Amino acid sequence: MEIEWQKSKIQKDLLKYAKSNRVIAKRMKSIQSAKNFCDLELPSNGRAHFLEGRYAGLFSIDLEKGKRLICQPLGNELQKMEEGLYKKETITALKILEISDHYKK
Repeated sequence: MEIEWQKSKIQKDLLKYAKSNRVIAKRMKSIQSAKNFCDLELPSNGRAHFLEGRYAGLFSIDLEKGKRLICQPLGNELQKMEEGLYKKETITALKILEISDHYKK
């Protein structure tokens, strides 16, 4: 899966953490080797899931300890369904917008 980055700082930080953190390194490898969104839905690959509320139209991928990558779906043949969600198999690339702990209270 092709990865784009909202900001180069996010890319730099995440790749730095991946060097010393096996979970993050595994997650990045899972994203890079995924064919499409469906490959990332398994818990072992990040439990990718669509978001609601202020993050509607985006999805997240679990990192560790409540942290998640907030991603924008991309792809050459990206298709939306009537419900406003994207067809999972058409998401073949993503843009990482932020690292979030949006469930933390």
